[in-house]
Amino acid sequence: MATKDATKASKTSNKTVKTSTKPVLRNLLLTKTKKDFALALSFALTIATSYYMFVKRQRRKTFEEFHRTYDAEAAYKRMKAKGVFRGLEAQKRSESNA
Repeated sequence: MATKDATKASKTSNKTVKTSTKPVLRNLLLTKTKKDFALALSFALTIATSYYMFVKRQRRKTFEEFHRTYDAEAAYKRMKAKGVFRGLEAQKRSESNA
């Protein structure tokens, strides 16, 4: 019995030695390209979603608020009072002289 145990131990000790496996080189470029494409696509979608959520929606909300509360007539009167439209005065003078 002692010899059988010793024989089993030597067989198992030989099996525990692992040899290094060969690298997988067949279709390596295709496999790597698929992985890189998947990573790039997920990264791009993450960035696009983040941009939409944090920049575009806020910008759209700001523009909508501005256009909802903007009074063009009041803005025109303010600019006219400050003299922004000097060309209008000259145009009125030329029309009255003609």
